[in-house]
Amino acid sequence: MKKYIFPLIILFQLLAAEGIEELSIVVYPEYYYPGVMVEFTGVFEEVNANKTFSFMIPTNTDSVFLIKEVSDAGTDMTLIDQEDRKGESWVSVPMTEKEFRVFAFYVPFNPHDVKRSFDYTMKFEEHMENVHLVLNHPAASEDFQVDKPGA
Repeated sequence: MKKYIFPLIILFQLLAAEGIEELSIVVYPEYYYPGVMVEFTGVFEEVNANKTFSFMIPTNTDSVFLIKEVSDAGTDMTLIDQEDRKGESWVSVPMTEKEFRVFAFYVPFNPHDVKRSFDYTMKFEEHMENVHLVLNHPAASEDFQVDKPGA
């Protein structure tokens, strides 16, 4: 059995070699959009034009944009197609540049209801070294609370 451990460790390292060095996820409920905006910013461990970073988004997502460049001349935004995988919506970001920034917009609740709640399930296909999650408190909200999953 010992002779199989070393090759498995090497195989795992090779498979995980092109993952995400750092990923920050910021959730903005009703920030400037009458729903939820989620910002994904990250750094790939390696650039690889033949590989993509894929992650799940809510099925009722309006749109997902890849931000390629922000300058005085403007912002280069590319609409990312959503892919249905067994009833789940997924998007893929090409690993063509070291850093990436993606925005997803969706409306999980009726904006006219006084009480609003939503959940956001995250699934990723890549190895990640560091992950940071931030949930912004909506400025006009009262009795804002975050519940544990399944609560």
